[in-house]
Amino acid sequence: MRLPSRLLSASLAATLLVAQARADDVPLNGDKAAAAEVLRTFQAWTRAYAAGDMAGVMAIFDPDVLFEFQGGKDERLDDLRRDYETDFKTRAPGTTWQPRLEEVRAQGELAFVRSTWELHVAGQGEGAADTVKHRNRSVDILGRQDGRWRILRSFNYPEKLR
Repeated sequence: MRLPSRLLSASLAATLLVAQARADDVPLNGDKAAAAEVLRTFQAWTRAYAAGDMAGVMAIFDPDVLFEFQGGKDERLDDLRRDYETDFKTRAPGTTWQPRLEEVRAQGELAFVRSTWELHVAGQGEGAADTVKHRNRSVDILGRQDGRWRILRSFNYPEKLR
């Protein structure tokens, strides 16, 4: 099953309800203090998504952001905003994108976050486990502007589930 590219793009860009990773759980490389700032920015982004806070979700994106998903059209800020608005209105209860943050690296005014996002669907019935329906590899490139980290580019590639 494949989600429509616009919904999938929104989901990947931040359609994310996540257990908050602590800085000591994620490898922080380069300038560790700056990498920790990037991690906190990501955590704020995921909390905003979980709360359906559009302003909080959009705050992480640079006005000139370019979001690329393999097989889909490139998206810009207005596209992402529309995708999030649609997602907030239509997302099914018990369906969440959860990132496994693999690395945060920062140096100077640039940083990247490497992660794998999983679409979890809640199991039916008492004690039923979640099912992972989709998995995507992601690299988000951030720049620091006016003391804030913002996503400049995002590259996302689906991973085949076995």
